[in-house]
Amino acid sequence: MIIEMKTFAAVLFVFIFCQSMAQNISIEGTSHAKEGDLVRVLVYADQFSMLEKTIAQTRCDEQGNFILTAPVTLTTFGFLALNLDKGELYLSPGASYRVAIPAQQPEVQGSIFDQVPLQFNLEVTNDDNLQTDIGLFNQLYNQFIYENAQVIYKSRNKQVLDDFKSEMTLRFKNRKSEYLSDYIHYAFVSLEWLSKRLSNSAVLKKELVSKPVLYNNIQYTDFFKTYFDNYLEAFSNRHYNELTRALNQPGDYLTLKQMLQRDSLLKSNDRVVELAMMLLMSKSYSLPEVKKAEVINKLKLLSGVSKFRENKEIATHFIEKLTDLTYGYPAPPFALKNEYGIVVELNNYAGKFVLLNFISDQCQICFNELEKIQKISQSFQGTVDLLTLVVGDEWDHAMKLKHDKQFQWEFLKVTSQMLLPEQYQVRTFPTYILINPDGTIANAAMPMPDENMEPYITRYIKRFQSKR
Repeated sequence: MIIEMKTFAAVLFVFIFCQSMAQNISIEGTSHAKEGDLVRVLVYADQFSMLEKTIAQTRCDEQGNFILTAPVTLTTFGFLALNLDKGELYLSPGASYRVAIPAQQPEVQGSIFDQVPLQFNLEVTNDDNLQTDIGLFNQLYNQFIYENAQVIYKSRNKQVLDDFKSEMTLRFKNRKSEYLSDYIHYAFVSLEWLSKRLSNSAVLKKELVSKPVLYNNIQYTDFFKTYFDNYLEAFSNRHYNELTRALNQPGDYLTLKQMLQRDSLLKSNDRVVELAMMLLMSKSYSLPEVKKAEVINKLKLLSGVSKFRENKEIATHFIEKLTDLTYGYPAPPFALKNEYGIVVELNNYAGKFVLLNFISDQCQICFNELEKIQKISQSFQGTVDLLTLVVGDEWDHAMKLKHDKQFQWEFLKVTSQMLLPEQYQVRTFPTYILINPDGTIANAAMPMPDENMEPYITRYIKRFQSKR
């Protein structure tokens, strides 16, 4: 009998283990992209820190075809990316996708992050229609809010909301996907909370501390973060000085945790308290009164001692997200060609401050700023070198301007390292980034030339020199 029980337990363990193993998704597609253009699948390492990671990548062949495979353990939100353009994609373990990417409309905005999402036509097999159903629900949900905003947010009569909720429940009731049902549920929880139908305490008690944390459901995590952003802002306003002392306190995070646990509802759920704590630390990280090193130390401690595996990983991701491109951390390296085909590397400029200037070949403002940064560089008498990095396929305009104005610094074509703007978090053009002589970041968000750029550069030169 004992042998039979052990055998049964072993079989059960193998079954559970196999169920938790990743299954490959496959994405086969065609595009109007050029041969060699990069196609990627990205997901969030976790949906709280929102640290992106690439789980598969390939390049288009000469006909624009591509095939991608990637391991996926749980249904999750992700992106299909062509070069820097990204479109949303829900990934189900074992699912197969057929994608057709049409020619994209030219982007007229100055940002590479706030542009129109990548458009693609999608045929999906064996994912229980999740992609189609979420798309349909989002369309109906957004249309409902647009048409009924006044009633939802200002009227005491919530019958219209009840009717729509019943309609959606009926429409999607036969779907098999638990992800979809959770997604729809938390969309309505969010709406009922924002419309004041559910109080803050009711939401916290009913939906957050008494239910499992749905780490991989984007609708749940978006609601969780929105709720606690509101919660923690009110908390910070009430206890600002005490909170700042707790964040700056060396050693551990217990004081911070105990502050949050004054709320009896939060005290009942350690997992949620830790997540709230990490969101609070992330939110406070950029405050001038807060010691960044102590915040990172608290996250490091949490990543080591938390009893929740997911929270340990999230703490690690927050550290990576918060420290990326901050002062003293290594700048992403590059080796790019200039107009003569000569490769220029960042480490060629070791020993000098470098002002990186990311511009788009479609951005006229970028060209108008070049003479201004030339004057700023000259005022530092060779201490600061300039490098202009041109994003885009057509850079004849940039080259013509360079020669017409007799600019003496290097202009580099980013095409060969097309992900470099992403690595430097370039969100608009032009973007200016100051690099220290040792190849580390001085400031990854420099102001515009006519917005006190020069005093900023002076400050960072003094800061670097004071530590030598």
